[in-house]
Amino acid sequence: MFNGNQDSGRKFYAYITPFIIVIGLCGNLISLRVFMARTLRKLSASVYLAAISLSDSFVLIFYVLFPWLSKGLPVVSDGYRVRIMDTARVCESLLFFTYLCRFVSVWLIVTFTVERYIAACRPLQRRVICTKAFGRKAIALTCLIGCLFSLYKPLVSGVFTREELVGPNTSTTLGNSATEGTCMANPEYKRINFIMDTMYGLTTTAIPFIVISIFNLLIVRTLIRRDATIKKLKIMFKDSRIRWEFTIMLLVVSSCYVCLNLPYFVLWCQQFLFTHNINESDMMDGIVEVESTKYSVILPVTRTIYTLNYSVNFFLYCLTGGYYRGALVALFTGSKETNQLSFRTPSTNSCTRESRL
Repeated sequence: MFNGNQDSGRKFYAYITPFIIVIGLCGNLISLRVFMARTLRKLSASVYLAAISLSDSFVLIFYVLFPWLSKGLPVVSDGYRVRIMDTARVCESLLFFTYLCRFVSVWLIVTFTVERYIAACRPLQRRVICTKAFGRKAIALTCLIGCLFSLYKPLVSGVFTREELVGPNTSTTLGNSATEGTCMANPEYKRINFIMDTMYGLTTTAIPFIVISIFNLLIVRTLIRRDATIKKLKIMFKDSRIRWEFTIMLLVVSSCYVCLNLPYFVLWCQQFLFTHNINESDMMDGIVEVESTKYSVILPVTRTIYTLNYSVNFFLYCLTGGYYRGALVALFTGSKETNQLSFRTPSTNSCTRESRL
């Protein structure tokens, strides 16, 4: 009874994902160019946002494009499949970069959230932490930790045939012949892989959710109080406006990340725990088949929605960032009118230099 819905889930994933990839790559590359432009690159916030744009582009390539060539392309091309991931050494390399880029992407958002919290709520630490030099160090440290944490995946994975995994007489949902290899976890390291994947899943989803939510609430509380003070005094310095704008951009981006990620994360956890707790009685009762079919229906849809995380930031920046829109227009028109985007040292009435945002 799930067959029709199962096909709908696959088709949704297969047809929507290419648009997400193309739009996301174009938007991220444009954002990277804007944040690296002369008018915005002086800001520490631009260092984080440029790094996020770059990491999101790599996620779209390694985590979205390559799996789509194997799972989505056959649906839209009558069975034609690109099996680049199912090749020895390539499999392990792509898994490493996939896990690395996903880790870096989410923790750059967390790092930027903390930086914006300090900029908005901890003015005494702002001069030390909210700088370009500190931002580069934080990004480099995030990448280093991501490399070390992602090393386990290629070590416990490889290319295996159906015969090697379940025997020649056992059916499989992969659709491959018995002699065709598939890039997947090594069954000999099932327990280690389960433990490490659980840690990785928590580190890239649950923990960032909690950290982002807590700091966002603290930032919103501070902004509400500050907005009341500004309305009372009827004055707002230019550097404060820029800080305010970048903080609003962060709140929108991080909140969007949580909303788009949550459905896929919940379903992935259910499937992950289910596949590691299958017993013989469940198989005899048909529970495995029903549950597996249910996940194959819903999971492609939620995964497709989740990948929007790496494609929508350009539109969020345009929606919430007046300075970003100005720099974007200047980039495409070649306009030299950058007075509203020039970041000179504020007057002595300002609390901090704008270059420390």
